[in-house]
Amino acid sequence: MWNTRAILNLIKHIEGFPVTDKAPKKRILAIVYLPTHWKALFPALMGLRDHKNLQINVVWGGDYSGVDKHMDEARNYGLLHSEKIIPTFKISRSLILNLLKIIIFKSQIKKCLSRHKPHVLVFPEENVSYGSQIVVKVAEGMGVRSVILPFTISSATEPVAKLKSQRRLQVVGCWKEYLARTYPSWVYSHKEIYIFRLPWQHFVPLEWLKLSTKDPWNSNIGLAWKIAVESEAMKKFYLRTGIHENKLEICGSVSDDLMYAQQQPACRAATFSELGLDDTKPYILCGFPPNQFSGKDKNVRFKELCHFMVGKLVKATGYSVVINPHPRLSPEERGYLMRPEVVCTDLPLTKLLPNCHFYVASASATIRWAIACAKPVLNYDIYGYHYDDFSDVAGVVTVDSEKAFEQMLVRMREDSVFFSNLQTLQQAVSMEWGCLDGKSAERLISLFKSRSSDSDRAL
Repeated sequence: MWNTRAILNLIKHIEGFPVTDKAPKKRILAIVYLPTHWKALFPALMGLRDHKNLQINVVWGGDYSGVDKHMDEARNYGLLHSEKIIPTFKISRSLILNLLKIIIFKSQIKKCLSRHKPHVLVFPEENVSYGSQIVVKVAEGMGVRSVILPFTISSATEPVAKLKSQRRLQVVGCWKEYLARTYPSWVYSHKEIYIFRLPWQHFVPLEWLKLSTKDPWNSNIGLAWKIAVESEAMKKFYLRTGIHENKLEICGSVSDDLMYAQQQPACRAATFSELGLDDTKPYILCGFPPNQFSGKDKNVRFKELCHFMVGKLVKATGYSVVINPHPRLSPEERGYLMRPEVVCTDLPLTKLLPNCHFYVASASATIRWAIACAKPVLNYDIYGYHYDDFSDVAGVVTVDSEKAFEQMLVRMREDSVFFSNLQTLQQAVSMEWGCLDGKSAERLISLFKSRSSDSDRAL
């Protein structure tokens, strides 16, 4: 999520940006692929919507469950000026058919951009799984620059963890071995298993058409003009993934500004009131993960997980329990979390995190916000992903079994010396993980001002 006021001021400072009532509006086109993208983009887009010199359009690049609801929400708030959905590229098992599909997809993107005539494209991530690199390259060819406003933190280990068990992606056989040698960037080695990022019938045509990328394994691959980075820690993260430093600008985010606002007593009191909680009693916050089990019994296993975690959370005496469900949870799955002792809410984590006692999550990118707020974190690696994003942060305690989760939960609740030490460790690094100073707008303004030089025009 990003600083709305900052994006507004940033766009105003593009060279030639009109500032009078009679000037034509500048068109911002945001592209959404997932429900989590929409949840992250919505607050920023709402702030931009009311500016007299901006026209905000949203198009969807993914036909996910609930997309119709989100499109209706966008229309109701005046964010959607076309019901067209940006074309979604669906992979075929035929190499030639995929080649034709990509050519058609590229043409459809051109038509979509010609129809909307955007001055700026905004992406929540730049991911080859969605074909976003094609959109960026086509837009660049039409004179439209792209800006990434990252909604998450993700390294190559995340797609590897999810793809390693898919046999069609494993490099087995002479033909796939030949392709692995020819296109090594599409191959990843994991515990003596070699896997492709996408099916070879998909990435080979991308290579032929020069619509590929040097690093398909990361969620932000560095093709866009700029990545608006949230913090020094995130900048270091992107540099480790190989993105050039001139692509990165530390700007802060709307998340930072919203969390900064929660430091004010009135905002804190309002949040507790919305939750229906006594503000003198601390609460444990749990960002509940989506169902990522596999197999025929996945729903049964997830129900058991919900009952286990909620059951352990509510055993705390002297604490309230607040659960923020992942947006991909179905109504049935959300129902597993409902108990009289629990407040289950869709309020933004940016309201909930600054006011909680500590945060319980599962391999979630939102852990970075908890660190910025100096809140200790219990990271339960339910699905065994073994992400190392926060391995160097001592105030984030990671466990990977039910027994370890229960024991650490009890210790964080009841061992005041241990908990105080975790708080101190988080406070020591919190400034590296966020810009909670209320000045993100100024930093984003500077970013857009840098686009006004003749040598690097924005549009």
